[in-house]
Amino acid sequence: MKRLRGFNLLEILIGGIKMKKGIKIVNFITLMSVFLSIIFTNTTTVSAAKSDATDFIRVAGGIGLKSDGSIWSIPQDDGQKYSKISDGYMDIDTDRMESAYIALKKDGTVWVWGKNNMGQFAENTLKESDKPVKIMDNVTAISGLSALKKDGSVWVWGGSVFLEKESKVNKPMFLYGGVKSIAYGSNCIYIIDKNSTLYGIRNYYNGYGMGEGVNKIKIADKVKFVTNNHYITNDNNLWKISIIEKEADEDSEISSYSYTFVPKLILTNVVHASSNNDSSSINQSGTSCAIKADGSLWVWDMDYMIYGSKLNTVLPQKLMAGVKYAKCGYKNIQIIKNDGTISVCGIKCPKSTYSVPAVLSKDVSKVYDDFSMILKKDDTLMWIPTKNINQRSNIITKNASENVIWNSNSAIVKKPDGTKWEYAFDNETGTYRISKYDFDCKMKSDRIYVKND
Repeated sequence: MKRLRGFNLLEILIGGIKMKKGIKIVNFITLMSVFLSIIFTNTTTVSAAKSDATDFIRVAGGIGLKSDGSIWSIPQDDGQKYSKISDGYMDIDTDRMESAYIALKKDGTVWVWGKNNMGQFAENTLKESDKPVKIMDNVTAISGLSALKKDGSVWVWGGSVFLEKESKVNKPMFLYGGVKSIAYGSNCIYIIDKNSTLYGIRNYYNGYGMGEGVNKIKIADKVKFVTNNHYITNDNNLWKISIIEKEADEDSEISSYSYTFVPKLILTNVVHASSNNDSSSINQSGTSCAIKADGSLWVWDMDYMIYGSKLNTVLPQKLMAGVKYAKCGYKNIQIIKNDGTISVCGIKCPKSTYSVPAVLSKDVSKVYDDFSMILKKDDTLMWIPTKNINQRSNIITKNASENVIWNSNSAIVKKPDGTKWEYAFDNETGTYRISKYDFDCKMKSDRIYVKND
């Protein structure tokens, strides 16, 4: 033990010691109290900071749910801290665009807060609210803008049709009964009935039709889990649902379509899956992920990832290990690791969380951000690489110093086939227009051109 001015610290704590002519150090009880308070204060501070970021079991958008039922805001930028919002919850979710939060309390009530631009609040008289608004009772499960009640009935809300027809009802609408599990799909509501059979149920308020007079389509038997466009069977196989659209009568003046749900085996030995459709195309599944029994996380179909990234492949790719929960958000995957901490992969703040950096392009000499172009050191002008576009198809023109005329807010590019194209940036809209010209010019100002002659 450390010596203090020739005395043992323990000796000082016990009984006190005369240090200068009868002056005694504080008594044992006082000194011990100070000593212990320092130890426990430091320990408590460290533990509290550490516990704020752990023990999460669910995550959705910018909030997380802990095992004790408390909801916390998740830091959205470097330097921010976790902040407790409320207690008494059992599940959380968001709408597809992460504009509003949906939360289920332990007492069976459903609460919504955030933006109300698509009827997320089950009405349209309120534009937004930071304070949770109660919309339902007697609920056992939630998924997006849908809920499952204790009596097995499914209720939905939100969407353009809901806003037009039910805008002032201020409550969700009944959809189907006899259900034990639900998933809010991009094109329909997926339900598992009491016989473990999976169906697609038409969502009248926010989804595609399923064919004339068709409101329910059987997809598979022996299903134990369903999420958007994916499901897990009792043998732990993960299946993807492809929705095939076919025009019923091509000669008819009125267009009508039929839809077929085609399952495809994706992965085996899966215990959890998530998918978020961020495309209006009926054949797109959006960002998808799955967790295997060994805790490994597999990802595929992530939109807006650069070409060559393992995140935007059609087939699942292993991303990381030690994962107990994952949720596909809007252009991102939010991950809860075995220790209860949250990581994020994809387009999501904060920057310091888990991500997969990738090289967009090498040997770059200049970036034209407004035009999404880059100039390579070999004088090649290219588009900045994006999802599913390889480097070769990115080339705009070679010998850019000779073939490109740069102005303050535009560029005139001479293509290899001899044609000339103008890319003019609009500062007000943040976009640019592309125009083709069949004449040569050497200078341009706004809409005035100086031709070569």
